[in-house]
Amino acid sequence: MQTRHAALNIGDKPIKNIRFTWSGDYPKERRHLEGWGTAVEVPAVLALLDKVVAAELTAEKARVVLGSPAEKVVLACDPEEADPVKRAAARCFGDCDECVALKPEFDRRLHEVLVQSASNSAATASRNGPTAPECRAGRWC
Repeated sequence: MQTRHAALNIGDKPIKNIRFTWSGDYPKERRHLEGWGTAVEVPAVLALLDKVVAAELTAEKARVVLGSPAEKVVLACDPEEADPVKRAAARCFGDCDECVALKPEFDRRLHEVLVQSASNSAATASRNGPTAPECRAGRWC
């Protein structure tokens, strides 16, 4: 886990020394939002929400103010996240549009490989005699 600190300069009282951490297991449902893979301390978020309640900034501005440093933490900790293709691959759980579209082809190829492997194993066994599980002694050799 990597840690970074940032300040949110809002109004006359900035929120200083906010701790962001990067790494961990995050829910895939929010993987396309900025800052995915980061965590921020709850008291800093509450201080930010207090500023929204006090009308010192809008909710939209609070989102940008919090999301921007979180995204910077992501990029600082994993520079490959700057590449959209690598980012998509790193955040894919096998359910993205590309994976879903390629699944039938993957399944077909997997079936071919498994059938070929089974065929090769049977041919090898017939040429070489009994394999270890079927050895004459009746035990693993």
